[in-house]
Amino acid sequence: MRIAIHAADLDSGRIDGTRIYISSVLKRLGSLSPGDEFLIYHKGNFNPSLAPPQLGNYKFRRLWKIPFWTQTAFAISLWWDDPDALWMPATNLPVFRRKRMRTVVTVHDLAYRYFPDHFPKKDLCKRRYHIRVRIHR
Repeated sequence: MRIAIHAADLDSGRIDGTRIYISSVLKRLGSLSPGDEFLIYHKGNFNPSLAPPQLGNYKFRRLWKIPFWTQTAFAISLWWDDPDALWMPATNLPVFRRKRMRTVVTVHDLAYRYFPDHFPKKDLCKRRYHIRVRIHR
């Protein structure tokens, strides 16, 4: 199976819980499933503290940096590479993708639903949209 992974967050200089989660999963995933091929997409240089290991079944795809990267460069590359499955470690799922491609989205928390007063209106609307629309798909 060919599995695409959105790993652009690992290029960031900032280290936080979501990035540590992605990095930790990638440190183990390839060796747990040696018969599968993992296409790891990013847009710059990996933060050395978060970089995935160099495994034989990991294929790194460094894509050009353009605005709305997930919806443009990443989405186009998914069409070209045609993986069987996609893992999105965040909810910003590409709108246009093949319908037959299985998709897994990680939702890290739902704090915005329980504590809406602690989120700016703009962020609240964006989070509600992403969860409702992306998870439905």
